[in-house]
Amino acid sequence: MTNLGVVVPACDVLSIHGLETECVVGVYPRERGRPQPLSLDIDLTVDTEPAATSGKLSKAVDYDATAQALVFLLQTCRFGLLETAAHALARYLLSHPLPTERQARVHAVRIRLVKPQALPGSAVASLTIQRDSSWAVVPRESRAFGSVDVILDCPEASIVRLNLAPGAEVALHEQHEAHDAEHALTQGLVLDGAPFPRGARRALGRGTPRLLANPSRRWQSLLCTDSPMLSRGADALEAGSPPFDDRIS
Repeated sequence: MTNLGVVVPACDVLSIHGLETECVVGVYPRERGRPQPLSLDIDLTVDTEPAATSGKLSKAVDYDATAQALVFLLQTCRFGLLETAAHALARYLLSHPLPTERQARVHAVRIRLVKPQALPGSAVASLTIQRDSSWAVVPRESRAFGSVDVILDCPEASIVRLNLAPGAEVALHEQHEAHDAEHALTQGLVLDGAPFPRGARRALGRGTPRLLANPSRRWQSLLCTDSPMLSRGADALEAGSPPFDDRIS
């Protein structure tokens, strides 16, 4: 955007508030065995000018697809800390666009996670973070089938985005790209010989054979998650010591 020849940063805000799901989040044994309710509010700073002038969804942020991806991440990862969950969502939202896609780039994000069952009585625990795109450096690694975006890699969870080039395929169980759960971000993928449309998800575990293919003429992308089990015992958890170093790499 410009104002009398001066570049002005975009300050339009797209919000999704009151997104409710369930997530395994917590360091104590009583929290590790079952998902608990979680509420999410996000505010995305974007430049809406291209979408407004063209009328094309491809130049906007698809809030339905965004909400589906965030719910997938929260439901399939097992986070120890609310902080790690918030940072994971922020890195995903601020990562660079999919190959060949022209959707609006998110310049900054504000995320509020509410954990209503964390405290007794009517007290409610929540966490709010704000980050911009300069904070989220997401590596893109080349592969024979295309590329991999490493969104998060820490002891609690691994989140990657697989990008398949036109005509490419990969046997997931024979590669490092085998994961616990998968979510299609684009329309055109084929998983084990059957269409795997945008928004579809599957959770089979890393040892399950499956073949992912892109028979289309466009790049296609898949969001994948892993959540290793905690490595330290319940005694340390009940004593109040953290189960691992929660720093995000």
